Amino acid sequence: MDYKVALRTMSVLYCEDEVLAREQMVRILSPKVGELHVAEDGKEGLLTYQNRKIDLVISDIKMPRINGLDMAREIKTINPKAGIVLLTAFDQTKLLQEAIDIGISQYVVKPVAEDKLFNGINRTLDYIIAEKKIAFQNNYIRNILDLQSNMIIVGDECAIHAANQPFLEFFGYEDLSDMIKSQNEKLNNKFQFIEYQYIDFMDWFLEMISSRERKREVFVLEGDVNKKFTCQVSSFENISGRFLVSLTDITHMNTVKGQLNDGDAPEVMELENFYQNSDLFFHKGVTEDFLLVIFTLYNSDLIVIDGGFDKRESMRREIERFVLTNITDKKMLTKTESDEYLMIVNVVDLDMATHNFSVMKKKIQERVKRYHKKTTANLHYIRVSPEEDFRKAVTLARQKHIKANQSLYK
Repeated sequence: MDYKVALRTMSVLYCEDEVLAREQMVRILSPKVGELHVAEDGKEGLLTYQNRKIDLVISDIKMPRINGLDMAREIKTINPKAGIVLLTAFDQTKLLQEAIDIGISQYVVKPVAEDKLFNGINRTLDYIIAEKKIAFQNNYIRNILDLQSNMIIVGDECAIHAANQPFLEFFGYEDLSDMIKSQNEKLNNKFQFIEYQYIDFMDWFLEMISSRERKREVFVLEGDVNKKFTCQVSSFENISGRFLVSLTDITHMNTVKGQLNDGDAPEVMELENFYQNSDLFFHKGVTEDFLLVIFTLYNSDLIVIDGGFDKRESMRREIERFVLTNITDKKMLTKTESDEYLMIVNVVDLDMATHNFSVMKKKIQERVKRYHKKTTANLHYIRVSPEEDFRKAVTLARQKHIKANQSLYK
């Protein structure tokens, strides 16, 4: 590196309270630096640093009002990567240890010899230029990431370190520091992985990077928005343990302007069609037990029709779409004459199904409460064998469900 050329691009702050020493140093530095700012004590030096763009600080330690070490500590608070060279006397060894503790490694013993001064400056320039290169690379990478339409997050098993603008905007963060500060509280339970349906993960990012060998699909919930993404994870060759997660929105494959297409999922059929289709279902040689799921929306008649817009239908549509989208092993869904729904679901693991339906019931209840404080929902299921009379099983299940939920009616 040509230090003389590099120094001529730098803005330098020099702090010294002794007049003769200050004048001598100004004569040495002025022709060699890009811009020189001079302060007579630490307080003036700190004010100059706060109001100017300073690359390098050269300061005496013993000064009135604020000494050089306290000024350096404040500067490091403002900019932990600030480049600082301290000028010190032989009897200030204890202060030098404090300087090292706050991140200052370069000092020159007074009276200052010009060659030793520039040796200290040059070593600090190495640090400053290296940090500028890193900052430039980080900004360059951030600009590239922000230009991507997909959401991108960078992190490790301990924390998230970066996220692009589409990610921040989707979740309503002001900036990266806002996201890092509140990520655990705000982002937990936003990500729901399809193969696990509605298990609430305590750490969604760890779940993502644990499956870095394959692509996954995930639902991302934010307010009333339920979007579907593919999740792809890659690692950094030169940084062990750090991962880049890319979330690509594939909602448009299943929706048009937020509404389900006719062929995207099983329709909500009439009860008689439900019975007819279930007969076909059994005639296909089904040998395994299945679950008959019943869930009911209660007190929807309390929801007011606002300006001709029937919010009850909006609520029903939202819940139907929620169920059709997120129960992966469903076969059929029907709505009876009331706000009661019947559904056939394959069962592989009953314990897992029990947990998933419990979480799903909670999610449905949260959604219907937004329409009226007294609207609610409940969900039950029974295990049915293919040998049973299906219609009788439905009748019995409905009777038990109605009896168990009498208290939920207004």
